[in-house]
Amino acid sequence: MIIGRLKTRLKANATRNADGVSVPILAIVAPETPSAGGVYTKILEELGAPFSAGASAYAKGAMVRAQLRKAGTRILLIDEAEHLSEGDSRNVSRCLHAIKDLSTELGISVVVAGGPEAVKVMTRIAAVENRFIPVILDRWDDGKDLHSFLHALSLALPLKNPSFLLKPAVIAEILKRSNGIAGEISAMVREAAVQAILNGVPRCFRWVTG
Repeated sequence: MIIGRLKTRLKANATRNADGVSVPILAIVAPETPSAGGVYTKILEELGAPFSAGASAYAKGAMVRAQLRKAGTRILLIDEAEHLSEGDSRNVSRCLHAIKDLSTELGISVVVAGGPEAVKVMTRIAAVENRFIPVILDRWDDGKDLHSFLHALSLALPLKNPSFLLKPAVIAEILKRSNGIAGEISAMVREAAVQAILNGVPRCFRWVTG
């Protein structure tokens, strides 16, 4: 969900360079069946570049390199990377090498996001594993740190009345809907505040607190 919102924001802020649309950061979802051609197809589709679905992986790879150079892409984000583990070892290997080669040949950074299986698949090949540093996003639970975070968020909301984000029912709902992810919590509170303003309600989470 974090990468999904980032994709939306990136598209909204897209600019143009001498060669067309500038896409310094490109975000894709990993193909459900891992293959080099699948990765190339996802990139070409996200860039809106014309291509033949029946083209070989080699041909698509050449197109991807040309299109990424044209778009001035510097960072490639690959979400739901756990998909890359759902195939035979040969296709997984080719897929991972294709990602590594894009980084090497184009001098771009590649960020891979996903669940625990994503970490496992990126360690299958030493040459690939050495390129990636795993970063684990800790999830919030109901405790002092979360309460401090929610209190800070409540003070920043442009609402007339306090939003009571520290009420047990509100905290439980926030954790349930956000899965304890900080970015999701912030987005959830922000959206609730927007809806409160639009509906003329002086505080958010009225639907929880009554």
